[in-house]
Formats: sequence, structure tokens, C-alpha cells
Amino acid sequence: MKNQFLTTLYFLIFIGFLLQAQEVFAWGRKGHHIIVELAFSRMNQSSKEKVMKYLEGMTIQSASTWMDDVRNVPIYKYLETAHYINIPDPNKVPSAAPNDVKRELNKTLGDLKNQKQLSDSLIRFSILKLIHLIGDIHQPLHAGYETDRGGNDAFVMFEDKKSNLHRLWDTQLIDKLGIDNDLIENHIAGLSNRDRRDYSVIDIDQWIGESQSFLGQLYVIENKVVNDQYILNAKPIIESRLARAVLRLQRVFEMYF
Repeated sequence: MKNQFLTTLYFLIFIGFLLQAQEVFAWGRKGHHIIVELAFSRMNQSSKEKVMKYLEGMTIQSASTWMDDVRNVPIYKYLETAHYINIPDPNKVPSAAPNDVKRELNKTLGDLKNQKQLSDSLIRFSILKLIHLIGDIHQPLHAGYETDRGGNDAFVMFEDKKSNLHRLWDTQLIDKLGIDNDLIENHIAGLSNRDRRDYSVIDIDQWIGESQSFLGQLYVIENKVVNDQYILNAKPIIESRLARAVLRLQRVFEMYF
């Protein structure tokens, strides 16, 4: 009886963790996999081999979600707020800003400029952060409002079930629209040379500004029910944000490796 109780308790705790995780992980696994797979498929061979050497046998898919996988590991607790940056709540007294995605990306790129002074393990750590955070920063709600925790507290109805805006843009719209590697690769292939240069720009402030420019549109949901038109309007935004993340991750790795 005691063993059965403990088994049930552990199962409920595990399910609770999964439900909580779903609310905060940018793009979900599918989105992160799309970004890293396409970025690596486009990278020059030399850069690819150098990065893979530091990953030490870890798959690029596992690397892309490593930062989500270690959220509950105590030594990485300080990275908990590094997945996003908030627009401050105007009704709160400003406090000392925690670590955020802008700070962590700037620090990581700064470290890699001096990578000859870094150990292999620290270079590996930097690679794992870059793969994940470049994806995160391109999800608009990871540059969202502090007031609703980046859409986590903005509740909506999606396919007759209660959800929230953050979860909707992390995973549900990608799944509903059938977003996949081929769709994003075709989007990139259709870019003009000018757009391709813009998509490849390495400017963290610009990346954040782009994500925040979509927030007004994301919150326009009639009666808080996600309808077919909202889903259709979301498609070009998701395609563009994922495609930008692909080309920027590719360029960062080719610059530093």
C-alpha cells in the first residue's frame, strides 16, 4: 500500500512538472529542433565539425533543449531567468534586474571572443547556451510583459480547451499549423538578398525589438477564443521568427568557430 502511494505521488509530481514546464519553454522541443537542424544543415563544414567536437557526442537536438532540461538542477538555478527579457511593469517600483536573455547572450558572445582562454567545458557550455537562447529570444513572448509573465497569465481558449498565450505560441500553433523543417527552409529559400542580410544580422537589441513588435498583434484575441483567422495570421510570424533564428544561429557559429 505504501509503495503504491509513493508511486502515485511521484507520478503526480512528474505530471505537475511537465505541465509547469510546458508553460515556460520557448518554442517547445519541435521549434528548437527545427532551428538547430536547419542552422547546422547550412553551416560550413569546418564550423560544424568544431562545434560537434565540443558537444562530445551530444546530438544537436539534445543540445537545443539542454537549458530547459536542466532548469531544476540547483547549480544552473541562476540561469532560470536567462530565457527571456521582460517589459517592466509600470506599476511596480523598478528593482535590480535579474539575469535575462540579453545579458546572458552578451556574456556568452563576449566569452567566445576570448575562447582561447576558455577550457573545453566552458566552450561547450557557451555552445549549449547559444543554441537555446538564440531560439528563445525569437519567440515574441520571451520578450513580453512582466505584468502577465510573458503571456503565461493571459488565459485563452484553444480548440475548446483552456490554455494561455505563452503555451499557444510555444507549441500549440506550431503543431496546429504543421510547421516543420521544409516549411522554414522554403521560407528562407524565397528570401531576397536584402531580406537574407536582415535575417542574418547579429544584433541582440534588434532581435528583442523585432519580437516585441509583434506583441500588439498577439494579444488581439476576440473574447479570448483563438479562432481560425488568428491561427492563419500567426503562420507568417512563426515562419519569420524561426527562419531568422536559423540564419542567426548559423552566422554566430560561423563567426566564432
